[in-house]
Amino acid sequence: RHHNHRQQMSDINDNDLVREMRQKLKGRTLRDVIIDGANIGRTSAGADESKQL
Repeated sequence: RHHNHRQQMSDINDNDLVREMRQKLKGRTLRDVIIDGANIGRTSAGADESKQL
C-alpha cells in the first residue's frame, strides 16, 4: 500500500529517476549502495509499523 505514490508517476519520470540514480551510483562503492539500501528499507519498514500502530 505504501507504493501508491510510485504508481501515480509517469514512466518517463520513473526512467529519469532511475537514470539519475545510476549516475549517482557510478561514483560510489557497492558497499555504500548496500548500506543506503538497508537504511532506506529500515526507514520504510519503520514508517509502515507506525501507521499500523
